[in-house]
Amino acid sequence: MGVRWTDRLMTPHFAELPDDALVRAEDVARFVGCSPRTIWRAKIPSLEVTPRVHRFRVGDVRTWIAAHVAVREHKKPSPSTGLPVPCARESRGAGGG
Repeated sequence: MGVRWTDRLMTPHFAELPDDALVRAEDVARFVGCSPRTIWRAKIPSLEVTPRVHRFRVGDVRTWIAAHVAVREHKKPSPSTGLPVPCARESRGAGGG
């Protein structure tokens, strides 16, 4: 079969990117460990490059992560398990979601 070559450049790790770098929702999701849809639901500020292309500033993502880590660190542990209480989900209306 032989060696396969690619023209793609290896993307730098998220932690190595400057705050003003722009990344896709898929890149943020891979770094955070969730789906791209979850990233969109998180309401992280995004920039509209074109009407169908949106990107996230790395600095905004880092700020969002820091805010969520701070919230989880200040949650009181559950009396029964001693573990932090999980975040409450937003209740959906009678129509579902």
